[in-house]
Amino acid sequence: EAMEPDVRSLLAGIFEARPGDAAPLYVRTEQFFQADIGQTSPYPCAINVICITLQPSVPLSEAEGVTFSVSKLLNAEIANVGGVITVYNDSNVNTPAVAVKAAGADSVPGTADWDPRAAFATVTFTVACKIDAGEVVTLCLKVKNPTAPQWPTQGEAITMKLGNVGQQMRLDNGNLDDVAFDADMDHVKHPMYIRTPRFLMLDGKQSSPFPSDDNTVSISMRTNVPLLAACNVAVTVSGLQGTQTPFGPLNLTSAGPFDLTARFEPSFSLVQQLVADTDAGSDYDWTFMLQNIRTPDAVGNVMVEVSGIAIPARAVETHADVATGVTYCSQIQPPE
Repeated sequence: EAMEPDVRSLLAGIFEARPGDAAPLYVRTEQFFQADIGQTSPYPCAINVICITLQPSVPLSEAEGVTFSVSKLLNAEIANVGGVITVYNDSNVNTPAVAVKAAGADSVPGTADWDPRAAFATVTFTVACKIDAGEVVTLCLKVKNPTAPQWPTQGEAITMKLGNVGQQMRLDNGNLDDVAFDADMDHVKHPMYIRTPRFLMLDGKQSSPFPSDDNTVSISMRTNVPLLAACNVAVTVSGLQGTQTPFGPLNLTSAGPFDLTARFEPSFSLVQQLVADTDAGSDYDWTFMLQNIRTPDAVGNVMVEVSGIAIPARAVETHADVATGVTYCSQIQPPE
């Protein structure tokens, strides 16, 4: 007589025990009850930490050679030696994650295999010790972001694969406290989402409109991403045709985050090299002195653009200060 399988009892000591687990020879599907992924920075050219949080439905064993992988980390730049990368146990990236290792026979815990090809962009983890069913494991990768903006996860999910079973990972939609507010705040934690750089404020003013006068030009800017000196960032101010200042090196009167010496080029553009990192959402000012032309000229648009971390040219909002430090004839008392 056929026996009736037990489809009602809940097994004691089994994570997420469900009716049917007690039926003879029922084998639970390998999957992750939790498979979350997020990042710490959406900024171009910045260091970014991508953290993966996993909770398997079954024990994962080193003895069985269990591997799992994460794909679609498009254009991530990860330091590696022969395709082997370091994996950390939290976003501080100080301590290696001992639960995983690369596939090689001489691999050590805290490593994984990296395939950066665009069709894959995959990190493969090999289990290095027993991970119990229901145990939460965090694995973090230190990444350098690309300089170009992107949203590779839109319409193309980041996927996790355990054995032959693939599943879509849950993308973290939370905000990051240290990321400057902008219209994209719902996306900043999506892995490999890179914010499009832009000016939040761009202001310009001068000290004198008079012919042949020394004229101090001031520029103020605020951007929605940090500008990083290591990324060879330069800021160009163009449209400075109303001057007779000779071309060549030009010392800034106040440099802000730039090299004190800029280049005044025949295109009537001033090119300044960034030497100190800026913060997203903060204001930065710099000034330089030009000599006005002798005859009046129509005022054109003064434009500012950024290279290295590209921000397209935009016209400054112009203002004029009242000249100070000038002695007028009417102020001079005649001799008695």
